[in-house]
Amino acid sequence: MEKVGKYAELADAGIRKPVLFQLPSTSRERNFHVALAQRWPHKAPVPVATLTSDQLAAPGFHIAPASPSIVDALWLPVGHTRRRALADLAPRTTRLTTHLDAA
Repeated sequence: MEKVGKYAELADAGIRKPVLFQLPSTSRERNFHVALAQRWPHKAPVPVATLTSDQLAAPGFHIAPASPSIVDALWLPVGHTRRRALADLAPRTTRLTTHLDAA
């Protein structure tokens, strides 16, 4: 929990990237989500998502093209019940205007 609190300091500075944790099992993942909900009952200070190691191929095994990857819908955001793909975890932002847009 202390690690999430440290990332909150970055969020205060405007950095709102999701914090990702890979946990060894679904029971550890469940306990982690419960602990976060107890510490921050309304919402964690930064977006947090977890992945369990048992969802990925074991180390040393050949990964077939159809094997799950960390980019697939394996991430469970805190406060949600549906797993999401890595690309879906990033906060949505509006397009920034550049100096080229003004020309």
